[in-house]
Order: sequence, then structure tokens, then C-alpha cells
Amino acid sequence: MENSRGFYDKSDDFFRTMYSSIAKENTNVDKILFVGTFPLRQSSFLSGLNNVVAYPMHERPNHSGRAIFSDTFGFTEEEIKHLLEKKHQNKKLKELRLYYNGYRTSTGVHIYNPHSVISCLEKNEIDNYWINSGSATTFVEILKKCESGVKDRLHNIIYSHFFCQDQDVIESVGQDESVVSLDVVLVPYLRYNDLTKPEINSLCTLLYYSGYLTMVPGSYIMGNVKLVIPNREVACQWILWIFEVIGMEYTKTNEIYESLFKKDIVTFCNKFPLLYMELMSCFDIAGLKKGKLHETWYHIFVLGTLAMYHGVEYRVESNREAGDGRPDVRIIPINQNKTDSITYEFKRTENEDSDIMKHATKVALDQIFDKCYRMSLPNHVKEIVEVGIAFCDKVAFVSARCLKRKKEIITKNEDWEVVSEWETGKVE
Repeated sequence: MENSRGFYDKSDDFFRTMYSSIAKENTNVDKILFVGTFPLRQSSFLSGLNNVVAYPMHERPNHSGRAIFSDTFGFTEEEIKHLLEKKHQNKKLKELRLYYNGYRTSTGVHIYNPHSVISCLEKNEIDNYWINSGSATTFVEILKKCESGVKDRLHNIIYSHFFCQDQDVIESVGQDESVVSLDVVLVPYLRYNDLTKPEINSLCTLLYYSGYLTMVPGSYIMGNVKLVIPNREVACQWILWIFEVIGMEYTKTNEIYESLFKKDIVTFCNKFPLLYMELMSCFDIAGLKKGKLHETWYHIFVLGTLAMYHGVEYRVESNREAGDGRPDVRIIPINQNKTDSITYEFKRTENEDSDIMKHATKVALDQIFDKCYRMSLPNHVKEIVEVGIAFCDKVAFVSARCLKRKKEIITKNEDWEVVSEWETGKVE
């Protein structure tokens, strides 16, 4: 669609005529199979064909209990296991589930993205293959036209997806109460012209049929459906869209978070509040105060932007048991060559006064110490960055400290030495 260059109507007529001439009264053609299209009857250039039948992923099971093609939209779990066995890469199953699974049919069949799986096995590396295989210019332009209320709803499901990442994502979709879904009505026969002034139903219909959203199993009733983000690969595309829609460079955000891996807590303490204010100026925080999500909004915000680190070298954990409590977010190195770890603790204040927010960050850092979060890290971790962040609506305040291991065997908090400390607004 991004290549139509204003000639959509003319091309629509051309392809309608072409497909009709190919399919109708052609004795050499028995059946035509279109894959990856929108519902066909009445839909643009394919509307001239006769006896068209659509088989969407939400197709209801027939009397035999099987929805036609429900296990052929992509690779099934059993097919993935077979491929991994042939490639002698059985250990990758959990990662493939996280990144490429998540699509569900009406029968509950788990579907993997075949393009991404094949690319991953060929290159022996987890990466975002599908989202890099085509242009997303159309989606970005449509998202820019959306009203703020629509953007806020989309924003919520993005961070909700990452908020649930510590569970098996494939099992948690539609089952965990903290998953925020979009309740929409799928538009039966969507046309490109319907998107000139997009509303939530037409937009989500486009995103659903394009693979950027999937349905919660059992939620489809008479056109009404609950939609969520299917997997990590797609969620990473959503994060990039956020930055494009609001006109902010993704690399800018990446550099700020990367500063903690370089132990540059001065940069993080000074720049994170500015980044947060810039991002949040585009979204309606007040609109969330009435809902359940408001309690974990700030948590979800940071977790979502940290998702890029979750993979082969690091594991991003949220609310996992550690020491005597549950730290909000921790980045723990999986790769033995990575020796640094980061712990985040968040506090929400009712007042934007800097002294109040500063005190809240100190409480957060004290909690990290008192709850012994340092004690449950892998033995190869040599350095820790502990970060306390206080939020009040669209304002943030940060205090952080860097620590270095003093002993080979850690038995108490004091076996870590504080080598530097900083806070927002402090002068060097």
C-alpha cells in the first residue's frame, strides 16, 4: 500500500480485470489459492471472482472439531520440535517460543512464524527477521493519523506484553489477568480507503490480518474479538513504531540505557528524566488512573523499553523472587563473558517536589539492600548497578550506585563495595 503513490483506484480496476480474466472461464484453472490476503468477497480487486471462500485464523471449528487450515497457517509446535531435532538445536525451543510463537487459531493451535523460524535456523541466531522483511511505512503513517485515545490503547497493550514476559508468553496469552487486550470488532471487508481516517476497529483489523496482533483464544464472538501482541519479535516492531510515531530516535533511548552497562550513572540519572518526560508527553497518563494498569504503569514503561536486552546474552526479569523479596526489574547476564547486572526498583509519589521524589529513590535503593537482592545473582557477576526511580505522572527522578564484588564468594550484602553514586540534579 505504501507503494500505491496515489494510484490505488486505478490499480484496483486493473487487478480486478486481470484476476477475473485468469480465473473465470479458464479451463486450465481448477482452483486458485491466495495466501496472506484480507477477506476476499467484496474486497477491492478480488471482488470480481466467484465462489470465493475465506479461511481466517478465527474460523470456527466444524462438526469434526477442526477449523479448516487451522494447523497450516504456520509451523506447529510439533513441526518446530522436528526441525530443531534435525538441526540438533533442541535447546532453542524456549527462545523460539518467545520470539516467533504466539499466533492462535480458534482451536487453540499454537502457530509459529515460518519465515522467522527458517531464517533463525539457517543463521543459527535469534533475530527480528520477519519485521525486517518488508516496509512498515503504511502502518506508521496510519498510526500518526490516529486520535490520542487510540494511540493510548495501543500503547497499553505494548507494555502489557512485556510486563508478562517472565511467564511463558505462549501460555500466558489470554490466560494471565495482567495481559491487556484490545476489545474490537473486526471489519468484514476492509478497504484501503477505510484507513484514510482510521478508527480502532479498522486499524486493528488491518493489524490483525497483517500479523501484528493475534486473537485471545475463544474470544471471537460474532465479529467481536480480543487482540494482543503475539510474540517478542512483533513487540519489538511495536516499540520502534512508538518512536517513529512520536518523532523520537530509537538510538537516543538505546544510548541512555546503554550508559548503565558502561557504569556511566551520571548520564543515566541526568538524561532518563528528560527522556521519560519527552515520551510521556505523547500519552495520557491521567486516563490510566482509573484502571488496574495505573499501579504498574511506570514499571511497565521501563520494562518495555528494556525488552531489547532480553535474549541470548541477558535475561530481563520482572517481579521474580530474589533474596527476601521481588525486585521490580533485573537484567541478569546469561553469557558467562558478561559480568554486569542491573537492578531497578520503582516508587510512585503523589507530589513532584524534588525532595520528596529524591527521598523515594533512596527508599528504593534501601529496599534493594534490605531485601538482599544482590545475593541471588550468578557467580560470574562482578559488577552491579542499582537504580531507584521515582515517578509522579510525567516526572521522574533517579538515584543510582555502582558496586564491585569484593570477595570471590558472596555471603552477605557487605561483600559488595559501592564505588560510585549519583542522582538527578547533582552537580559534578
